[in-house]
Amino acid sequence: MTAQQHEVLIIDGKRTSMAFCPPLPKTEPILQEDGNITFMLDSSLWRGYVGTWVIKNDKFYLNEIKSYSIRLVEKCPMLATWFSGTLRVPEGELLEYIHLGFGSVYEHELHIKIKKGIVIKTKTTDNRNKKIDRLKIANDFFKKGENKFDGDDE
Repeated sequence: MTAQQHEVLIIDGKRTSMAFCPPLPKTEPILQEDGNITFMLDSSLWRGYVGTWVIKNDKFYLNEIKSYSIRLVEKCPMLATWFSGTLRVPEGELLEYIHLGFGSVYEHELHIKIKKGIVIKTKTTDNRNKKIDRLKIANDFFKKGENKFDGDDE
């Protein structure tokens, strides 16, 4: 699988990217087929959209979806109460490009733990002196999926 386009994240008004793709809610019909195009031709965007997310006052919101085939039908920003997990925000220089999902390794990663749309913990990981094991990253991708990485549940 090709490395995937990052989601957009705005933290305290600063635009950055996420090496992670939070799921969209399954219980609420917030998306609608847009009619004209029903598939994406870009292998770096298997999910078919790029979301813009916002963290403001320790709350995590879905702000926008850009897609050729779907659109949001709910008013945004929308508090992401359906999401619990850890966001991965790359910081600094790219240390190792991994041509697979969100596996590329950057100097630092900001991990933001979310529970039902509320920020409960943040930590920064320094990858500069770590051994980068491309095979382990690839194996973890196939076992855990593109959004699960070691340390996310800490």
